[in-house]
Amino acid sequence: MPGGTKPESRPAEIILLVEDSSTDAVLITRAFEHTGVENPIRRVKDGEEALGYLTGAGAFADRKENPLPAVILLDLNLSPLQRISTDDLAAHAARVEAYSRGSADRIA
Repeated sequence: MPGGTKPESRPAEIILLVEDSSTDAVLITRAFEHTGVENPIRRVKDGEEALGYLTGAGAFADRKENPLPAVILLDLNLSPLQRISTDDLAAHAARVEAYSRGSADRIA
């Protein structure tokens, strides 16, 4: 390298997965790994946890451990009590993708 300096490395952008099913979360994570996506995936189980993560509340207060995501993947099949508004999510990430098993729709 010229000058003997290393380029600064940026931390990998986080993907926040909002998924209540452990099985589906494992399948999604494996699919990302299989296709070469190396971004760290953080999983929360419902809308309340997602808002906690995004606002840095409670267990998610440490932003070094829980950085804001670049992408949020939202399960459209969350029960009504677990759901979260895509508008609430879009305020905290560059991109929100909503999906249900067998399909994917871009929301924001």
